[in-house]
Amino acid sequence: MGIIKVAIDVPVPHLFEYSDNMLKMGVGSFVLVPFGSTKKVGVVFERIEKGSYPRNTMKSVEKVLTLSPLCSEIISLIDFTSNYYCHPIGQVVSAFLPSYLRKIKNTNKYNSPAYELALNRCKSTEIDIKTASNSTKRLIGILKEKSTISAAEVLAIDSQGLNKLQEWVSDGWVKKTQQFKLETHKIEKPKLEATIHSGNPQSLTEEQMLGVEKISEKLNKFAVWLLHGVTGSGKTEVYLELIKKISEKKVKY
Repeated sequence: MGIIKVAIDVPVPHLFEYSDNMLKMGVGSFVLVPFGSTKKVGVVFERIEKGSYPRNTMKSVEKVLTLSPLCSEIISLIDFTSNYYCHPIGQVVSAFLPSYLRKIKNTNKYNSPAYELALNRCKSTEIDIKTASNSTKRLIGILKEKSTISAAEVLAIDSQGLNKLQEWVSDGWVKKTQQFKLETHKIEKPKLEATIHSGNPQSLTEEQMLGVEKISEKLNKFAVWLLHGVTGSGKTEVYLELIKKISEKKVKY
């Protein structure tokens, strides 16, 4: 099992270490994890080989949610924002997400545990079929036929089936994974070119154009600007035009 570092919405300035519980996930994945006496939704920020404390005392990820992982650009932006404003990274992540995704009651809509036959052990189950119970034989038969079986299917066959499968996971010929439901929620990177339309240079006033020109001169370096204007004077138009310029030129900081 691997070790991951997860950002959780709590007022502390560091990530929390968890065992990945042999579940498939990557940086940016949404996970449900135990935290104290509660459970919280977090985002995977790192994979590490060695944790800060023994594995046998480390808590495990309970579920990987079927949300599209946050892209590397968003992860970098969250990390930068946390460091720049000296704000806990988990709370910065929380501010980036819709409130719907932060509610534990909604996580049940995403996925459930499942078990699949390990590819390198398909030819041999290493179980004495002659002495196995009928329910065990049925579980083996379904795994060989379908390769994957859900926790619900297991319980329908044998009330103790999950315990058996966990033993088989320990033996290495069955892997615990996630069975995703059909309904998924996708977070897509916004397309600036499609959404920015009001920042048209031809519609800007002379003062707005002056602001755009002055700030554009230093887009490739750090600078602080104060754009002063009363409500409704058109400051947002200046911002939109600058964002459009950055998007078109792919300026990097």
